[in-house]
Parts: sequence; structure tokens; C-alpha cells
Amino acid sequence: MNISRAARNLYVHRNTLIYRLNKISELFHMDTQSFEQCIVLYVALKKGKKEVINQV
Repeated sequence: MNISRAARNLYVHRNTLIYRLNKISELFHMDTQSFEQCIVLYVALKKGKKEVINQV
């Protein structure tokens, strides 16, 4: 994962992205360096977003 490129694409500072990834890692007890775990998190967030939209 290229942190600098990801930070630029998200329009945040590199250190901000690292901080947020570390917080996600702590909150969900997952390894944000693992592609498989990041995919699981991505799918869960997408599913949650759809459920919120459907409730409105």
C-alpha cells in the first residue's frame, strides 16, 4: 500500500491517514496492513451504508 499516494487521493496529510488507519486497527482489532482484512472492512462499510440509505 502506498500511503503517500492514498493520502493525496483522499486529500489528507500522510500523517493523518496513518493516524486514522491506526485508530481503525485499534477499534476493530484488525490489521490494516492485511489486504484480506481491508476487503472485509470495505464490504462491511458498503453494506452498512446501503442499509442506512434504505432506512431513509
